[in-house]
Amino acid sequence: MFNKKDDRQHDNFKGYIPAGGKIDFPESIVEGTIREVKEETGLEVTNLVYKGLYEYANTVKNDRYMIFNYITQDFKGDVLESSPEGRPVWVNIEDAYKLPMQESIRRRFPFFLKMERLKSMSHGTKKTTEKVR
Repeated sequence: MFNKKDDRQHDNFKGYIPAGGKIDFPESIVEGTIREVKEETGLEVTNLVYKGLYEYANTVKNDRYMIFNYITQDFKGDVLESSPEGRPVWVNIEDAYKLPMQESIRRRFPFFLKMERLKSMSHGTKKTTEKVR
């Protein structure tokens, strides 16, 4: 599931991105992830599998972002017609690699489909993986 960004809320990027967002205090990372997916797609997800951490720094804004990546096959509910973050759409795995998406998402995407996870990945560095146990 991706959100199709015709007019992205946070920047000028137009393309596809997975659901996600910021954690609200006092949520845990998993609680915030579940809430963000529900808000942006309408789906209630369970049994999240941690796939790794991606981080980058915006030196212009003096911001640091840490992105905790999860995947699941367990969900219920109806997909929203639209959301402020874009229109949620189902995409075939074979087609997903051809979609316009941010390069940082494209680099992480293969790890969601393998039994590996990102150990740690930072903007501009090589991928590091470990086998899921």
